[in-house]
Amino acid sequence: MAETVISVSEFSMTMDKEPFTASMVLQNLENYNWDVNATGGVDLEKITKVFPVEGMTLAGIVKADIHTRGQYSDLEAERYDKLPTSGTTSLKNFKYTTADLPAVTISDATMSFDPKKINLQKCDGTIGRSDFAVDGAVFNYLGYALGKNETVQGNVNFRSTLLDLNEFMTDAEAADDTQSEESYGVIPVPDNIDFVLKSTIKTARMMDYTITNATGDIVVKDGIANLNGLHFNMLGGAFTLNGAYNTKDINHPKYDMALKIEKLSIKQAASSFSLVQTYAPIAGLVNGDFSTDFKLSGELKQDMTPNMGTVNAGGLIKIAQAALTESKLVSGITSLTKLDDSNMVTLKDVVMSASIKDGRLSVKPFDVKFGNYKTNIAGSTGLDGSLDYSLKMDVPAGKLGQEFNSFLAQYSGGSKDPNSTVPLVIGLGGSYDSPAPRLVMDEQKAQVKQAVTAAAKEEGTKAVQQAVKGTEAEKVVESLLGGSKKDTTKTDSTKAAAAEDVKKKVEEEAKKKIQNLLKKKNN
Repeated sequence: MAETVISVSEFSMTMDKEPFTASMVLQNLENYNWDVNATGGVDLEKITKVFPVEGMTLAGIVKADIHTRGQYSDLEAERYDKLPTSGTTSLKNFKYTTADLPAVTISDATMSFDPKKINLQKCDGTIGRSDFAVDGAVFNYLGYALGKNETVQGNVNFRSTLLDLNEFMTDAEAADDTQSEESYGVIPVPDNIDFVLKSTIKTARMMDYTITNATGDIVVKDGIANLNGLHFNMLGGAFTLNGAYNTKDINHPKYDMALKIEKLSIKQAASSFSLVQTYAPIAGLVNGDFSTDFKLSGELKQDMTPNMGTVNAGGLIKIAQAALTESKLVSGITSLTKLDDSNMVTLKDVVMSASIKDGRLSVKPFDVKFGNYKTNIAGSTGLDGSLDYSLKMDVPAGKLGQEFNSFLAQYSGGSKDPNSTVPLVIGLGGSYDSPAPRLVMDEQKAQVKQAVTAAAKEEGTKAVQQAVKGTEAEKVVESLLGGSKKDTTKTDSTKAAAAEDVKKKVEEEAKKKIQNLLKKKNN
């Protein structure tokens, strides 16, 4: 290989009075030595008429004045003074079409060369439906062209009025040949490109999304595209995105990003983002806007949608004003509590903290208005759609359902003020399609038991001091709380009367304490 010599001593031609001359010497393929010169102009369309290629169209006028020589070891060692390279090139009215790729046109491009870099003064053109205007500098172009696994570097400014990314997506194999929906594939990030792309894009299309007024830096390196300060508008909201898109493993592309959204329609988010559709489909029934500051990471599927089982996320969701009506969830809770004035959920100045881990969305406590009642909500939603939420509210005793009123009557002797308010806890299970609300009375029962026990001990202690031994009062307390059933009729009449008196006092005092659990409304 070291003895190889490829030589074109002089090539010249004239086509339509346009001369072109070139010479090339390439030798020692183990340590490339080259000497290349090219001067003149070429009409590519006329070349293809002489040498046609089936399925391809090529046109354009290339003009060049290029001179370069050197050896690869000097290039590899960055001894640019030993690599004399200079020249300019221009391309006008370029067109390239093939059956497999979007058509490429370049109306005007000019560039100059030195050993280190190519200076791209101008390059205006289109790829398919997309247009572009590019300028900047490209480094290590000789190493990229001649070396093995060399990386090309660059700082490029990119502007476009329309960028249709769907044209660059590889087709994902459809599971069903009759599938009517258009499918997309993973957009690969090359390993041997190290570019900083400063972008200004008026309109971009990606899958079913239309993005406008996009600005920011895209840093491509080692098969990873880093998005730095990317601002854009989409779905009526304003987005700021920082993060990484990684295709080192093309079968398991990954993302890791921080996302900030301002004033996006909740319904739009529900219809557009699979993450919302999976964990909060009820959002599709909510009128209002939201803002968020969220971090999320995970894998993408081959159609570029998130693999929900790999999502990890966390952040804040802010809702200034929103309302939910006519959902199975709302009607189910209204039916359970008999609160006729609770058929609407309103959210105002809500800030909720949410996270996704191991296939479950967890939400820390936040307040909403369920009808006229302030309600505190916390819980989680599973990847399978399962719900596990707790709703806490204070409601008028007179408006409660039969189940809760029966509970109150059982422990308070049927005596309650319908205008008093009662702490109510609702457990919400099932799914959004089939919610299963239920009353959770563990807290109330614990409060009642504590009140009864306290009253019994208090009255029992007084009675012991006055009339009977402590053992008799203990029996009365146990009887009231459903405990001991021992026969006390064998006690003498004085003790029996005292015990009965203790029992009555305990009952009365217990009812008073239970009633204190019902908070009076302030008129």
